[in-house]
Amino acid sequence: MPDATPLPLRRPPERQQDAPRATLVAPRVPRATLVRLPDQWMVGQRRLVEMPYGLEAIATLKGALSNTGQLPASGNQLGDTYRVGDHFWVWLTAPGAARPSWIDP
Repeated sequence: MPDATPLPLRRPPERQQDAPRATLVAPRVPRATLVRLPDQWMVGQRRLVEMPYGLEAIATLKGALSNTGQLPASGNQLGDTYRVGDHFWVWLTAPGAARPSWIDP
């Protein structure tokens, strides 16, 4: 027959003090500052531009368009450039391409 003596009761461990609660802190993010561009690129002006693959080209600004769907598909000359939003699109032949297309440098 098993021993009928009760097991000693264990006391729960002492309760530790509560840890401090996290507080929300606003990060200090530097604000953007406006800078003045050296000069404006005017329609008809030519500039040296660097393409994404390191090739430099002479680009002639033709004007500004509201979207890329308005970029002319024909009648372009190499270096023709249009501004669409904050991007400039240049009519060039990319390395390895058979014919020119609009490239966003």
